[in-house]
Amino acid sequence: MSDIVELIAKHLPPSADRVRVRPLDMPARAWATALTAEHFVRLCDEGECDATLAADLALVSQVRLRPGGRAIFLLSGETRSLSDLAAILSEAGFTRILTEPVLDDAFVLARGEPRSDVADRSAEVAALGTDLTVARSVQPLPHYLHLLVHQEPPSRGWEQPDPASITWDAVTVRNKATGESVLLGFASLVKAVAFMKPAVLAGAIPNINKMPRYRGETVAGWGMPVMLNPAFEVLREDHRYDFGSPPLRVDPRLEDKVRE
Repeated sequence: MSDIVELIAKHLPPSADRVRVRPLDMPARAWATALTAEHFVRLCDEGECDATLAADLALVSQVRLRPGGRAIFLLSGETRSLSDLAAILSEAGFTRILTEPVLDDAFVLARGEPRSDVADRSAEVAALGTDLTVARSVQPLPHYLHLLVHQEPPSRGWEQPDPASITWDAVTVRNKATGESVLLGFASLVKAVAFMKPAVLAGAIPNINKMPRYRGETVAGWGMPVMLNPAFEVLREDHRYDFGSPPLRVDPRLEDKVRE
């Protein structure tokens, strides 16, 4: 279940608040319930939601989404081709379609967004905000923070590295005026993914293969300033910072794995 939840979280749309998710069938309700335990989504049972989840593509007619929202289908035992699945979503009026095998080919992910005009997309981006907030050691941090981490050696489904050989390096940025390194921290996995995707594509940060959750009090104990929930586009255009800062080596054993 944890692998499915992490996969779905990576495909949820960006949102200024907790993502509103509507499950369309029983498997999807179990996934959505697990997502709510991570404190970054809430269930949506009426109106236009941010995302819908389903395990059956036949439910595509029940999708009701806001502009910029996403319909996410996680299909098991699927025999249709990826192009056929994409055609079904296209015929149902979706765009920005993605179909791919996931989780070691145990499932097929089919995803699409309702067609919307440029104004809708601009409003969605604007909702992410334009401020860069840096918390110092004297300021309280959120209860939990997700970090962008590169693990070496990487984990593979069929081959797990020796825990004693694993290193985790978390992404930081550099304050150009002071030379100080600033850790990037995100109050939800959704916000971390929304930053990570464009940053990796732009070559600003290394490939990220972990987004672990740490308690805020643990991160505060490291004595490093933390930039909270930055949007990549905003940070990239802010001339006070650059991505030339060395990563912070963090301890995997301190990751908070408790699901409340």
